[in-house]
Amino acid sequence: MDILLSLAIFILILPSVPSYDYKLWTKVRAITITHKTGSGRWHGGEKEDFTFKLIGSKNRTAEHVCIADRDRDVVGVCSFNDPARIGRLKGLSIANAGDNFWAIVDIEVEINGVLRGSWSGYRGVNKFNTAFVGFPRSGDVLGELLMSEPIVQEQYPTCDCWNSKCGYCTNPSCTIKQSLSNTERGIQVQVLSKVKWRTLNSVVLFDEAGSHLGTFQWSISRVYLTGCIQCRTPKQLRKSVIRGGQTSWELSIKDSVVEISIGDVTVYNYRLMGECREIYGRVRRFAFSELDCSSSFRFVPGEMVLGESVSGECDSASCAT
Repeated sequence: MDILLSLAIFILILPSVPSYDYKLWTKVRAITITHKTGSGRWHGGEKEDFTFKLIGSKNRTAEHVCIADRDRDVVGVCSFNDPARIGRLKGLSIANAGDNFWAIVDIEVEINGVLRGSWSGYRGVNKFNTAFVGFPRSGDVLGELLMSEPIVQEQYPTCDCWNSKCGYCTNPSCTIKQSLSNTERGIQVQVLSKVKWRTLNSVVLFDEAGSHLGTFQWSISRVYLTGCIQCRTPKQLRKSVIRGGQTSWELSIKDSVVEISIGDVTVYNYRLMGECREIYGRVRRFAFSELDCSSSFRFVPGEMVLGESVSGECDSASCAT
């Protein structure tokens, strides 16, 4: 009995062991994102609908809701903490969880008070969609030497090929060549542009050698494919267009089928037959016409090859550098 009593007293007088929050062992990085919204009528976005994820050379952060002012022509600031060791900052993924649109013209990213990424241009984030911004001037996050490999630009402007330098859409150097998987042949390109009632979105089509085959065009009112399609725009496709803002749409011409998809939904489908099937079955290249330079297309590394005159910058008159 005396032994048990002595043991109980010993336990009571033991010094308390401090409890550790093991989360504190991980260095938390304070991330601040400063962005400016475009000045267009429909450019403003909601404060709470957007999540941000930093992409690095070694890893990426989690997605973080970033609440900030996103009214048009306004500079907003949001901050969050993340423990990820991402290496050199390469880009920023922006996801829109809401039924609205947001256009960004400037972004800066600071990590622990140091500017690590800066970008200026135009990027639209459609409803329930994701956009990517690359940082060609990004620096080193963890004390590594700045690596010299080029940053792959994911969005390129849809420069108009209808000019003398591009031979009025006949010069292969102003086209993008695409090689799909071994089981598929054709093109599949995602475009972000304004879709209007009368103004046509035009994708100029070429074979592998660069010979012009025809042009696919569409607007809210009409759909055309040179020599093969001429019809009213289907109701489902019209209803999917973002009026006054930019719509993210994907054109696919492969296996003799022409499709337009918005999000994960195919909103236009047409099967080519006979001579049309033979002609457009040879599509391997594309270019753009009648699209302003606020529009862009998604470049897919390893699948697309840019022509020598296709650059990351253009004006409304030329796609050549």
